Amino acid sequence: MNYTLVYKFNDSNEDGVSEAIISRYNNGYRPGLKPDVVVTAYADANGRYETAEGVDDVEGDDDIDADDASYYTLAADLASAMVTLSSVDEKRLYKCIMVSFGSNSQNAALPNVNIGLYKKDSDMTAPDSVVTVSGYNKGLYREVVNANDADSDGDTDLDDHLIYRKIANSFASMRDFKA
Repeated sequence: MNYTLVYKFNDSNEDGVSEAIISRYNNGYRPGLKPDVVVTAYADANGRYETAEGVDDVEGDDDIDADDASYYTLAADLASAMVTLSSVDEKRLYKCIMVSFGSNSQNAALPNVNIGLYKKDSDMTAPDSVVTVSGYNKGLYREVVNANDADSDGDTDLDDHLIYRKIANSFASMRDFKA
């Protein structure tokens, strides 16, 4: 499993709300590699992502429908739940995140999920920090390593761990797409 998602937040349509540009690399991210799919998720005035363009068949059921779009809007909502990512422009601590499976694999269990946090998107090979989510069991990831303050409340606690686990579980749920 070498599938990777890169999330970048940018107000490209200048409506005051950042769109989530989600690039999927079916064979893992490498510098210079073009993404296999680029989806743009649009938020309403309250910042909740509700529509998406460029959606593909994430479910693998041979059609592209509202259910496929919901995977991407949910993923955008989860990534933007990290307050440090959803702030606007110069207040934003991280410019983008990269979510990918780790290199470990144990029998039928899914590998760890690595969440790379980037202050700049110019060098995607060197994240500013990496949070690892592991302990896949009964359909969910349960453990978070190297967590930081995802919700900007001044501490790293179970709320932050929950944000990272939700991102990892959403990411893993999209792995069955048809290329």
